Amino acid sequence: FLAGLFASDLLKIYKMKNEQIPEIIPPVGICSPGRRRLFVGINGELGPCEKIGYDLPIGSVQTGINDHLGEGAITIMSDYRNELCVDCYIQRICESCWISTLKGNSMSLDVFKNNCPTLKADTLDKLSLFSSLTQVADNDRIHSHLGAYKMI
Repeated sequence: FLAGLFASDLLKIYKMKNEQIPEIIPPVGICSPGRRRLFVGINGELGPCEKIGYDLPIGSVQTGINDHLGEGAITIMSDYRNELCVDCYIQRICESCWISTLKGNSMSLDVFKNNCPTLKADTLDKLSLFSSLTQVADNDRIHSHLGAYKMI
């Protein structure tokens, strides 16, 4: 039961690589639109997931998924992260999602900037939880449990 509540939040922290931060920050926390999740609207519009719906359309059931739209969104998100997150202390585990950039049906750097404090606070809460669990719980059990998960 507890694993269901906390494992997904703690897994990214546990699996974080201890390596030099790259010059170009890759987007983390985002999915490839239409790959693992897909939202289908009542008129056949396709959106990347249920959180965004078809506010950031990536195709339709008639035409299929337009990979260029998804790739374009990934490029925009990468550009935003490289502009804003270079010196951010949570950049490796930040869970900024497409939804953290949306203003209407387009992506906005200002919306992304405004969501940073919330993302940082959420990440600090998760780091605090992770730290508390590793101090009071059986470390071997935590390591074996989290180590068994695969990140996809």
